[in-house]
Amino acid sequence: MAEFSKLIITGRGQALIAKTIAGTGNIEFAKISTSSAVYNLEQVEGLTELANVEQTSLISSITRTNETAVKIETSFNNLELKSGYYMRSLGLYAVDPDEGEILYAVTTEVSGNCYMPAYNDVTVSGAYVKLITTVGNAEHVSLEVNAAATATVGNIRELKDNLDTVEIRFDETEVTERENIQSQDTLGTMFKKIKKWFSDLKAGAFASIVNNCTTTEEGTVLDGRQGKVLQDQIMELQEADNEINSNIDVLKKSVADGKALIASAITNKGVATEAGAAFEIMAANVQKIKNGYTTKSQYIEIFMYSTGTYRGTFSNLSRVDGISRMNFSVSTGSGRQRGFNWSLSGNVITFNVTGEEGGTNQTLGVTGFQIV
Repeated sequence: MAEFSKLIITGRGQALIAKTIAGTGNIEFAKISTSSAVYNLEQVEGLTELANVEQTSLISSITRTNETAVKIETSFNNLELKSGYYMRSLGLYAVDPDEGEILYAVTTEVSGNCYMPAYNDVTVSGAYVKLITTVGNAEHVSLEVNAAATATVGNIRELKDNLDTVEIRFDETEVTERENIQSQDTLGTMFKKIKKWFSDLKAGAFASIVNNCTTTEEGTVLDGRQGKVLQDQIMELQEADNEINSNIDVLKKSVADGKALIASAITNKGVATEAGAAFEIMAANVQKIKNGYTTKSQYIEIFMYSTGTYRGTFSNLSRVDGISRMNFSVSTGSGRQRGFNWSLSGNVITFNVTGEEGGTNQTLGVTGFQIV
């Protein structure tokens, strides 16, 4: 750990203090320089300049501590340091109204441990310097510092301590459009721009973000990642919808083809039916198809005195696809018959009746054959 001696005022520094006490000058501190040169305390008072100056920093802060002393702060870092060095002494410079810039006071490092390394493009090293020196009359010390000076750790700490007492005031003008904060904006302008953003966002500015589609809690907004989740689900629904529509088209064609087949079958049964007819029309046309037993009658005179076969025909038929059944009956007279059979050829039905001997004149009727 670095350890420095007390701050010793040089001869020129003492002369400047005398001028302030006499009222012929003021003290304006200018800078602090570091040196790798080694001095003993007896040498310091006679120094007019530091040898082997390694770094120089402007004064960051000057504060009166009492009527005769001030606190001076600055800092050093190695960002532009090409070679490392041991910080052996520090020199405080001031401006003499007659002599110009002078070496006002010097302190020496006595531990030998204050090393400032060169910058290696990775680690930044630094030193915070705080010097307290007598000035004869603190009222004659200028507290102004160069605006180009770097803020010290002490400056930052002081700012932090004072933040609680900062009061921000706005003028009456309002920001009418949302704008980004610019580097030259005042603190008041920055806060007015922020206020405009919050005002436009309304409740959304204070909403919590959720990454799911199940939350029903009030005061939440959807995370942008859910956009892809929702889009994927929409695509799945669209694919399912397309498949359903495709199946419906297939079903429609199947129904249309089936109706065409049914219409053709009904038409072939003698009832003209359109392929595009409604189902209720087709059902009604099916009822019109002639099937089952169709009453047809033909009578023949036969004289059954002996066994014999009597033949007759039904020929006044417009259409016969097939016959599954035919009945035979004796409508008048008396007699016996031993058999009855029939056959189909084209649209002509031929039937045969076999009678027995001993009959009388009879009128035979063949009725009720079924067209299938």
